[in-house]
Amino acid sequence: MQIADEFLIPTLLMRLDLSRGAMNHLISGYDGAHTIEFTEADFEVLQTSPKYFARKFPDDPNAPIRTRVLRELVGQQSRQIKAASDCPIK
Repeated sequence: MQIADEFLIPTLLMRLDLSRGAMNHLISGYDGAHTIEFTEADFEVLQTSPKYFARKFPDDPNAPIRTRVLRELVGQQSRQIKAASDCPIK
């Protein structure tokens, strides 16, 4: 069985407490059965949302929306991440 990280971690955290509340996710939207990825146009929605978790971000760690969220909302300096294909260890 597989589960996306953005659902696994909150699920595990919820199991720590017997009094469970609603899931605290901001989901970008759906196109059929697939979630739509956040883009730069969604930054204000992410910024004003009271939710703790958001999905779905682009897979690329250097995607502009991902680095902007880390820099402006989380307060971390973004680093350029090498693609797996660029890593010397295979």
